[in-house]
Amino acid sequence: MQNSKRTLWLAGLIALFGGPSALAQGDGNSGPVLEEIVVTAQKREQSLADVGITVNAFSSAAIVENRILTSQDIAAHVPNLTVVNQLSTSLPTYHIRGVGLNDFVSNNTSTVGIYADGVFQTSPAMHGFQLFDLERVEALKGPQGTLYGRNTTGGAVNFIARKPTYEPEGYISVDYGRFQEGRIAAAYGNAISDTAAFRGAVDYRFGDGYITNRHTGSDLHAIDRLSARLLLDWNPSGNVNFLFNLHGGRDRSDAGMTQNQGLLDPAGLGPLPPVLLPQCPPLVASETFDFGSTPGRCVDPLGYFDADNDLFAGDYDFEPDQIDDFIGGSITVNWNISDNYALTSVTAFESYERFAQEDLDSSPFPVIHVNFSDEIDQFTQEVRLDYVSENINWVAGLYFGTDEISSLNDDACLDDNPGRTVPFCTLNEYQQALTQETTGAAAFLHTELRFAQTWNLTLAGRYSYEEKDFNLRLDAMNFLLAVTGGAFGGPVINPVDNADFNSFSWKIGLDNQWNDNILLYGLISEGFKTGGFPGAFSFGGPEQLLPFDDESLLAYEAGIKSTGLNNRLRLNAAAFYYDYQDVQLFQSFTSSGGASIQRLTNGADAEILGVEVEFEFWPSDALQLRADIGWLNDELTNFIVDPLQPPTPGIPGPPDANGNKLANSPDVTFAGSAKYVWPLATGELSARIKGFYQSEVFFETFNQPFLSEDGYWLLDANVTWVPASGSYEVTLWGTNLTAEERVTFGFPFAASGLNFVTANQPRRYGVTFRYDF
Repeated sequence: MQNSKRTLWLAGLIALFGGPSALAQGDGNSGPVLEEIVVTAQKREQSLADVGITVNAFSSAAIVENRILTSQDIAAHVPNLTVVNQLSTSLPTYHIRGVGLNDFVSNNTSTVGIYADGVFQTSPAMHGFQLFDLERVEALKGPQGTLYGRNTTGGAVNFIARKPTYEPEGYISVDYGRFQEGRIAAAYGNAISDTAAFRGAVDYRFGDGYITNRHTGSDLHAIDRLSARLLLDWNPSGNVNFLFNLHGGRDRSDAGMTQNQGLLDPAGLGPLPPVLLPQCPPLVASETFDFGSTPGRCVDPLGYFDADNDLFAGDYDFEPDQIDDFIGGSITVNWNISDNYALTSVTAFESYERFAQEDLDSSPFPVIHVNFSDEIDQFTQEVRLDYVSENINWVAGLYFGTDEISSLNDDACLDDNPGRTVPFCTLNEYQQALTQETTGAAAFLHTELRFAQTWNLTLAGRYSYEEKDFNLRLDAMNFLLAVTGGAFGGPVINPVDNADFNSFSWKIGLDNQWNDNILLYGLISEGFKTGGFPGAFSFGGPEQLLPFDDESLLAYEAGIKSTGLNNRLRLNAAAFYYDYQDVQLFQSFTSSGGASIQRLTNGADAEILGVEVEFEFWPSDALQLRADIGWLNDELTNFIVDPLQPPTPGIPGPPDANGNKLANSPDVTFAGSAKYVWPLATGELSARIKGFYQSEVFFETFNQPFLSEDGYWLLDANVTWVPASGSYEVTLWGTNLTAEERVTFGFPFAASGLNFVTANQPRRYGVTFRYDF
């Protein structure tokens, strides 16, 4: 009986994905079929179905249909990917399969490489950009240490702009919706001559805020962002092509607002520093934090608590701003030397200036107001030589890059309270300035050997070297240090320091094209993220600024990519195991001396096991179904208690994180959608509904329950009308239709007597008009 069931299951699988009838009917299918997406995940154009690695990709049409407007929005469409803002609206960090950076400073680099048109973006401060006029987005899973190589233990995400066209083509799209939010996006391309063409695109977003300040009556979190791009394609001869890319923009939005999470027992408030005051009993007992606190429970150092349980309202004495300006450019040269050889050169620069303010205490009192300022300049050069033949392909390349990051973080009390005497603020004046210069170089080789007609062997390696020069100075008059005998009114200085790092990344992969519909693949790879210097506030003294070392990840993965039912069904799946060594862990705690410590150290190892499934099906000409599922089982092992972190009585949070989950890594992520199309005599009407689920997630290393969020669902929907001419479309859309309120990130800051958390976006709805010409 068991053998009979197994035979029926195998026969069904062959009928769906490999049967002769399916192949014979595929070419004659007149109904809707799966969209073929061409990717460049391996530095050459390939069909997504033919690439023997796990890649989630979105075409231009899918980006528009799913309203993917910012780089963070892709998280709702990629299984086992989460994106969190370490500060309320800036410094997004990406986590793929549990591997990600959990640090709020700009001098660190992401464990997930972020690439814009093939150019690595060095700092998380640069990762929150608008998405517009894109050809596609590619999310590569697992270490990408060979072809990409720059700090990619987690993966890589490529954002690729639409290229110039030699025929006139363009569009204009206008959004308007709740909170007076709108978007105007436009693009146009055409030929300049027989050998040159251009494409220009612009995207402007605006809107009022959705967070109510009960203290002033203002609406906060307003949007004012502008981005533009100009591409020029030039073909001076038949075998040489130049692509010039110039882009830039600015952001004048409100900085986002956090929510106050007081940690102190109101019965014990007094003149002592918060770290020496009694902690709120429910928190000491590790109970879940309650935003609907009743009077007399869980307050901040000045006795404030936010008791209305509304994540979109607060009492803010400070309404912060955000000022970002950026410009960048690249020149890509493609030279087809012969039928087999091609040379590619990518030369690029990026310049980014950021000024962001934060009212981190989120109260009517000036407790913790901070200015963050960054200037980031980077230059990169990559040269690749490609060889392509019937049975062997290889890419050999050299990479060189430099970047300089200058940051100034200081207390904003004097800025937002001119002429006022604010005792608590003036006792906490500080200014921290850092500079970091990085020089990196790499050489790599990626080879694919085809044999026995259907088998493909991949062998790849990359040697990388980085050198970092670092200098930080903190001038602080901090009452925590004063009470505990530290420097009062004097500087904490870290002299110029430098460190160098080198690593070798490799990959071995094997895939088999079982038939025209099924690709099986397996691979083993190792990637590194280079070490560096912590850049967080160094109130714990110079020891807090010691450099951290490389982390490494050894990945084992197997997967299947398949299509069936006359190209109406796609089912991709992958299973993986990660041996994650010397994890760069961010830890925020209070030292036994009372100082607030934020440290990035090689604090543990981790084991990660997971599965991902991607499903798309057209059961009829009118109905499309999609589902993307991710499951993770991750655990910290060999945790090392930081030497600056001896157990401190009364401070919440266990000193040992062994067995804990990695931060920002939910066990389950799910995105599912259904779309139905009604063909009409005058055009086409379609409706689409989408659900997203994420299980419980912890926001920090020690897995404190009050810095976590339970599982939740989000629901989006849209209805689109396209006339028979196809020249325009009108879409009514809504996001977070069930008005879910949830915490998206929480930061522990126990030494100041409070934590702060950020919230998701509320329910939104509106209309979009798009005209193509």
